[in-house]
Amino acid sequence: MRRDKTGKVTVGFWVALIVFAGCSYKVPSPVVCAPFDQWPESVDLAGYYTVTMNATSGAQEGATSTGTMTLTAVDSPEGSRSGYRTMYIGSMDIDLAGVGALQMGRLDTDDPDMPGVVVQVHDSDGTVEVLLRLGSEANRTDRTRFDGGYTVLRVNGMTENAFGGNWTSGVSRTDAQGTFCATTS
Repeated sequence: MRRDKTGKVTVGFWVALIVFAGCSYKVPSPVVCAPFDQWPESVDLAGYYTVTMNATSGAQEGATSTGTMTLTAVDSPEGSRSGYRTMYIGSMDIDLAGVGALQMGRLDTDDPDMPGVVVQVHDSDGTVEVLLRLGSEANRTDRTRFDGGYTVLRVNGMTENAFGGNWTSGVSRTDAQGTFCATTS
């Protein structure tokens, strides 16, 4: 440690310390999910996944959150007026706030009446759309929601052991969005 004539630590020492400290710290970079643009003939999504969400806009732009998700098949998939069928329900353990997404109720419940995760599939004219709706309050079976907060993952494609796409979250408009991937563990 260098000191001047009065015994105080010199400015040069502080500059060197700051530069050294800055070199030893690395800002974590977002996990890059492989692009998903394929759809295999048949896929069973039931299982245990590691999920990574990257924020590309919103208050937490550039942030990444990683957690786990468990999905189980629904015995009798029910359709809705919009043509979506609930195919899987499950639970999730991930920090949605870390990527700026809203959490509408619990994620860690697989209660069939209020699951933390609902996977809905819409198959129309050969086009398949797969959505994961997050939050027990958003997934209540005893109410029809017309408005409110949401966090939805839209699947763009999948392989035998992974799927991924884009996510959006907000109340009356999209407040945050990004990409995600889920891989079997």
